Amino acid sequence: MRKLGKIILIIAGVLLLVPLSFLLLMLSPFIQLFLKEEDNGSKY
Repeated sequence: MRKLGKIILIIAGVLLLVPLSFLLLMLSPFIQLFLKEEDNGSKY
């Protein structure tokens, strides 16, 4: 029973991590642009 619970937790963690990683990959260019804009704003 304990092994089954661990397997379920691992599967749930993977299912949660996969979409999050996809979102991060998709948003990373936007985040980089935002950070660059903020850096430029602080310089001027």
